[in-house]
Amino acid sequence: MFAAIARFDVRFRWLIVAVWLVGVIAGVRLLPGLTTVTHANNGSFNSSSSPSVRASQLAAPFQVVDPKQSATIVASRASGPLTAADAAAMSEVEEAVRQVPGVAVVRAVGTSADGHAAQAIVTVPASVSSNNSTADDVVRRIRAAMAHAGATPGLDLHLAGPLAVESDTRHTESGGITQFTLLFVIVVLFVVYRAALAPLVTLIPAALAVIISGPLIAKVMGVAGIAVPPSTQPLLIVLLLGAGTDYGLFLCFRFREELARCGETREALVTAVARVGQALTFSGLIVAAALLTMLLGPSGIFQASAPRWRSASPSCWPPRSR
Repeated sequence: MFAAIARFDVRFRWLIVAVWLVGVIAGVRLLPGLTTVTHANNGSFNSSSSPSVRASQLAAPFQVVDPKQSATIVASRASGPLTAADAAAMSEVEEAVRQVPGVAVVRAVGTSADGHAAQAIVTVPASVSSNNSTADDVVRRIRAAMAHAGATPGLDLHLAGPLAVESDTRHTESGGITQFTLLFVIVVLFVVYRAALAPLVTLIPAALAVIISGPLIAKVMGVAGIAVPPSTQPLLIVLLLGAGTDYGLFLCFRFREELARCGETREALVTAVARVGQALTFSGLIVAAALLTMLLGPSGIFQASAPRWRSASPSCWPPRSR
């Protein structure tokens, strides 16, 4: 079977490359990003019996809005107490934020006891906080309005609170690990191959798989209603780049051995795929089975990475094992 697959790939190699490139470009442009369905708040994955969830349920009647619908504007001056000009700047910031589309209420809370800081609470509708892309856009607009209205020397303005924290988490969760993983894999490939172009042959297919997998998973999980924890994206990057590059190395080295033995490129590739195809396939299935064992983990984050189905009730999402 693997020899037949290899002959098909050799015969239609340029068509396969074109389909991959078109598919990746179309997927990135037409499908949602993985961050749009990621729930950055790890507390959402706690079981309904956990103390923090029970406390939130008991406190819910005393809360006017869901904490996820709020952000906090903080103005501070390290050199001393806030001045009258700082207070005026804070008022301008509050008024500017009120004009941001998607912001429902901006309420001044007051000044700290030492007079060095002041804060205001920003509230958005549930329709904004429940949509990741919309929430990210509102947070970006709020910060832009703050920077434009509060340009006072020595006055520091920051946006904090659950809404801003979740937005920042979605954008920074995988950035550092992606760069480190790519750099590490490239260095290892250059050391192994000791050539300029050869490492790219192994790395590019894995990188394309990483690019297209995020939108595909986001679409499937969005339709199926599967919870997405914040660890999904970095885990996906490490697995695909690591395992994909590893499998590519196996195939390339086997191809090089067969090429040295028979001297004919196409036959060497067919033989190499026939020899290592079964091993690579079962290796991938073992990785998939290992990920499914995360369903047995007590934490909802591990269960959702397996994945776990979303409950109809947010307070007990994800559901406990049946």
